[in-house]
Amino acid sequence: MRKLLFFFLILASTLNAQESANSYHHELRLNALNLVLGNPELDYEYLLNENSGAGIYASINVDNNKIFPYNFMAGPYYRLYVGSRYASGFFFEGTLSVIGEKVDKYDPNTGSYSPYDKIGFGPSVAIGGKFVIRKSVVFEFFGGIGRNFSADEFSADAFPRIGISIGKRF
Repeated sequence: MRKLLFFFLILASTLNAQESANSYHHELRLNALNLVLGNPELDYEYLLNENSGAGIYASINVDNNKIFPYNFMAGPYYRLYVGSRYASGFFFEGTLSVIGEKVDKYDPNTGSYSPYDKIGFGPSVAIGGKFVIRKSVVFEFFGGIGRNFSADEFSADAFPRIGISIGKRF
């Protein structure tokens, strides 16, 4: 009888440990690639279940470089994970982004160019991979492209969605 009770205690503790490993539902990540390029990006993701997550991201161009065709970009996203572990492995991402650009417009009255802010929006898709280290440290890489629906002669028709991120799952 003691052996049977001991067996059930061990079994219950391992089941509880497996459930607590999946009790993390929040992630906060910093996109290190964009940080190095002068466009720091911060992501928050809520893990809905073992195969999906929804989040929001924001990126801003801090040193006015021309690597990316925007000054800021933000938006919500949804991810579908196809890995065998909890919210990790290979994923597909769909995003709806708001893009802010500073463009120069020619003013025929003054004969010069003057900068103004232009706001655009559009969807993007990306694919990538996410790895969880020590149950709570997250490393991911992804790449994709988006379409700017409010593009005209001053702005880009497409925008990149790329990154190498590191973060914390809690």
